[in-house]
Amino acid sequence: MEQRRCFVISPIGQEGSDVREHADDVFEFIIKPAMDECKVFPYRADQLRDPGRITDQMFNSILQEDFCIAVLTGHNPNVFYELAVAQAAGKPVVILIQKQEEVPFDIKDLRCVYYDLKPRPLQRGDYKRELVEQIRFLEERQWHADPLLARYGRVVDGTANEQWSFVPSAAAYSQESWSRLISGASKHLDMMGISLAGWKSTRGFGNQLVQLASRGCRVRILLMDPNSESLQHRINPELEDLMHSQIVDTITACRDYYQKIADQADGIELRTVTNGTINLYVIRNEAEGVGVPYLYSERSAESPLWRCRQGTRLYEVLGNEFEALWSKNEPGEPTNRLSSA
Repeated sequence: MEQRRCFVISPIGQEGSDVREHADDVFEFIIKPAMDECKVFPYRADQLRDPGRITDQMFNSILQEDFCIAVLTGHNPNVFYELAVAQAAGKPVVILIQKQEEVPFDIKDLRCVYYDLKPRPLQRGDYKRELVEQIRFLEERQWHADPLLARYGRVVDGTANEQWSFVPSAAAYSQESWSRLISGASKHLDMMGISLAGWKSTRGFGNQLVQLASRGCRVRILLMDPNSESLQHRINPELEDLMHSQIVDTITACRDYYQKIADQADGIELRTVTNGTINLYVIRNEAEGVGVPYLYSERSAESPLWRCRQGTRLYEVLGNEFEALWSKNEPGEPTNRLSSA
């Protein structure tokens, strides 16, 4: 089962400052022990190592992880801003705040743990146990929370049961997250895209798929056929450097690449789509899925990213789309190809 993940919204401060020391103590002596017991991976913004804009990484972490912990001690304005983002996105949040400090009225209804850093309660694990109880409660609710604005008739980020991240896909999901989606598969992994070219340059990716298959995971890969009639109509000639001939060459190279991988393991299958067309980039394992629509007006990096869990309607829709194209393009089926003339 994939390990749950938690983004810790916290004051950080400069290295060596009182704020940093306090934040480190809360993380090390309260948050980390509770997460270890619940088998959750926690991290703060300063522990991110991916290159890119800090703001993008913050949004990415809040939107993609299972829940957040917000440390309100000191009433740091950045912390309140990030907490508001998490609430608006319908992300489950647990509040930590030092005793004698007040939780602002507007968020008083959130689940809260009051703590101090005195040795005896830390040694007994008092606050760790309280935090574990809060996490168990979120787990019972299957990590769902109502989006903050839904009660006012406007939903900005999906529903209480589905997580839709309507931000450009290039910013919404890190390479680490994509890789974790692949490695988290144990029963099945479905991958669908016009070329899936990005994975071709990922070091060790082919071996990773072969290892998944050797452990009993069924891996299915769908690419567009380079000779498909529909392919040329998907390409917007007004988008700079997007040429049909180049895309055909890319798909052909990727088809050969994935076929070599499939030849190494019985559990890996490759099909190319000539009947129908691929409208979504999809990666889906037995626990979660991600979809990125191919838009005529935008490059895929600017398309919205939709992330969902097993059991949600979006997860079902992504699966249905994959299955329809997979069955329609079974080897031996009549195909719609361009004439050689």
